[in-house]
Amino acid sequence: MPKWDPKGDASKWWYVVGLFSTIGNVIAIIYVLLSDSRKKLAGVLYIVGFFGPLVVYLIAKKDDHKLANLSFKLMIGNLIASLIIATLIIIFAIFVFNTVPLITNQCIFPSGFNCLSSIFHENGTLQFNIRPSFTGLINITSVGCSASTIPTNMQVLIPPRQLLPGDNISLEVRCYNRTVLYTSKTGSFYEGYIFVNYTDSTGFPHSVIGTFRGKVT
Repeated sequence: MPKWDPKGDASKWWYVVGLFSTIGNVIAIIYVLLSDSRKKLAGVLYIVGFFGPLVVYLIAKKDDHKLANLSFKLMIGNLIASLIIATLIIIFAIFVFNTVPLITNQCIFPSGFNCLSSIFHENGTLQFNIRPSFTGLINITSVGCSASTIPTNMQVLIPPRQLLPGDNISLEVRCYNRTVLYTSKTGSFYEGYIFVNYTDSTGFPHSVIGTFRGKVT
């Protein structure tokens, strides 16, 4: 067990332990903020960051009181810093970041179509139900969904889905973020555009763009 030596190399190593313990705690908290899938790694980093100085304290308290005091201060400092940061995270999560639970699914189309319902699934599939307000028959030929206003990966309906006046129809479409299929966990937020191509009773092609914003369920 190295003795506490203010002028020696041993003390430098204990400062390094304390520094990396604190950095470990900060990284752990950042990982929790960035992605739920990293919570296990964040937990490991936090345990190492907090209990590292505690182990040093327990080893050193019998032989080296100065080193034990330093380790104890590091442990308490990490604990206080973690509590302060955790409190700030909770405040920001409630008042700034946590707007998703307050949002209800919104599916809106321009005049001519009414969106009656919409559900977004974890696998990137959006189910929506629309009712056209036209007086004539229409055939829906393809649908698409993207986070940008430029349609990508349009999905052709074979055969086209026919709609008589007053009818409504349920459709499924895979939603993309640029060229990547958007998949996420329940409760996350997605906002994008729904593209519907159709022909009227004369066979003339039309396109309509709707919007969707809501939670993954």
